[in-house]
Amino acid sequence: MLLTDITSVSWDFLYLNKPIIFFMFDQEEYLDKRGSYLNMDTDLSGYKANSIDHVYEYLKKIIEEKITWNEWYPKATDYIDYFDQDNCKRLTKRVMKL
Repeated sequence: MLLTDITSVSWDFLYLNKPIIFFMFDQEEYLDKRGSYLNMDTDLSGYKANSIDHVYEYLKKIIEEKITWNEWYPKATDYIDYFDQDNCKRLTKRVMKL
């Protein structure tokens, strides 16, 4: 399980089909300064906590219900092209122009 504000490691957890809780305590400031290619209110692949109490509620849910998967996993194919063991092969072919 991952608890994060917003980080690229969340894509790894989506790929691995693990639960994610997003707690973006500074969302407004982050969006003002950096912007985002995702809608932070609708496009995240995990639970969106709006307060520390929400974080605790989601943690409790994950623990009590023994949730070991990410319910947003079906969306993963919208963002990730390959779910196989051939990434090194693809990279080598691309780099070597084979």
